[in-house]
Amino acid sequence: MACQGMRNYLKDLRSLYINIGDSTNEQAIISSVCGGTLEILLTPNDGPYAHATFILEIAASDDYPRTCPEIRLLTPIFHPNINPQGGYICLSIMDDWNSCYSFLDVIKAVLFLLANPNFDSANNSFGSLPPEYRDRFNEVCKQFLAGFPIKGEVYPANENWCKWARANNCFPVPKLDQNSCESQPPTHSTSDVRETLPFPYT
Repeated sequence: MACQGMRNYLKDLRSLYINIGDSTNEQAIISSVCGGTLEILLTPNDGPYAHATFILEIAASDDYPRTCPEIRLLTPIFHPNINPQGGYICLSIMDDWNSCYSFLDVIKAVLFLLANPNFDSANNSFGSLPPEYRDRFNEVCKQFLAGFPIKGEVYPANENWCKWARANNCFPVPKLDQNSCESQPPTHSTSDVRETLPFPYT
């Protein structure tokens, strides 16, 4: 990273350490910093992923903030705007990047996206789902966060969410016949998520 880029990076990082808690309502904390790469723990307060914890990776470019950082979610997630292959996130702030933006702006944008999935700007097969399926998205998310198999497709259970759900007596029950997929190895990738969606429930 060039000298000017390093100065900008360190200035932004310093600001992030000071402001991340208050500015995100304690939904984000810095987990680690290695070179120009940050790992941020995100725990949304609202939306279908409320109380689950995800790891966001932000890798600053050499001339940051003139060019946008690379971001991806390291924790598997069932989301219309996050590609299951690599965790790459579809965010308007990245497409319209401006040097006045900061790490904190990126983090707040990702938190907003987690709370408000955008089916009209999907970067995977979720975008072709009929409206009636989208209306049940929150219910589907609970199944995936709990680690339940859905027609042979399994995302690892989100431990923080499972702990919260059990403590609040709202842990879901499986909606599928477990015998139909118990021999399937867990995986969080799929060539077409429409083939793995639990609709209709039985």
